[in-house]
Amino acid sequence: MSKICILGSGSMGTALAHLIGGNGYKVVVWGIDKEASEHINVHHENKSEHINVHHENKKFLPGVSLSKNVSANLILPLTLVDASVVMVALPAQVVGQVLPALHNHLVDNAVILSVSKGIDVKSGQTVSQIIKSVLPETRHKNIAALMGPLFASEISTQVPSVGLLTVSDVKVFKFLQKILVNKHFFVRYSDDLIGAELGGALKNIYAILLGVCDGLGYGWNTKSALITAVVKEMAVVGQFLGGKKETFYGLAGMGDLLTTGFGEKSRNRRFGEKLCSGKSVRKAIKEIGHVVEGAATVKAVIKSLGAFKKRAPLLTAVNDMVSKQKNPCAVLQKLFSVI
Repeated sequence: MSKICILGSGSMGTALAHLIGGNGYKVVVWGIDKEASEHINVHHENKSEHINVHHENKKFLPGVSLSKNVSANLILPLTLVDASVVMVALPAQVVGQVLPALHNHLVDNAVILSVSKGIDVKSGQTVSQIIKSVLPETRHKNIAALMGPLFASEISTQVPSVGLLTVSDVKVFKFLQKILVNKHFFVRYSDDLIGAELGGALKNIYAILLGVCDGLGYGWNTKSALITAVVKEMAVVGQFLGGKKETFYGLAGMGDLLTTGFGEKSRNRRFGEKLCSGKSVRKAIKEIGHVVEGAATVKAVIKSLGAFKKRAPLLTAVNDMVSKQKNPCAVLQKLFSVI
């Protein structure tokens, strides 16, 4: 039976740990948050004293009693011992700091599966590109990504969900499919690793724009027009950055965009909404209390598009609000004349 290591004790890492643990696999979660780790490990039942404390990640995924196969460890090398799959569920901006520690502790043929959505601001790389820059080329065929419309809270409560599992080797896909899939969770195959990751990163940026629509009180006429323009621009930009255009019309592009742009649980959408109430970028992020990937990613994408001859007015609009603190109402009003 395979052992799975998950790097990241946030909501997504914990939800996937619960999913995989429920499928019968041993899962060990690593993270730097001591409180989250301790809560994941708590598991005590004493009926005579009417105590029933199930282990759960109270900080990031409250109310979900985790599978008995899930544990946590604060020491990275111990977490990696005998792990046939290492799942990366870290914020994109810290992946480059953690990944170098993996190299000497991975077992032969270990699969690296990224579920992180974002682009590193400093390097402009996707998570799989960061992983490839750290690990030797002999391991590259075992690097995969799971993208798509996947809210952690819904995965953990068995809401039927479908993700896009991208990897170059079909054998690796089938191996991961056995670990992930059950009657509530399904995956589809793609070999467009970069495209899928770009879809997962770009949709966070565009979700901010859709949140601004909500914050300004605009209705479905506005949001429908905007999302039509978003899907078109995302496909063009994604193709320019190295993905296949068709990927952005599927689960990892439009599918993920709909979830993140309209879902009440979306941090990026709520961030855009908060910007309309006069709050600064820093204060809006602080109030949300979690990483808002789109706010960081937009800077990296704009930089990567420096030589792009076609305009990307929607991305520019978000960058104007996030990086230049421009008024959301004025930015969106100007946008209506060009989309």
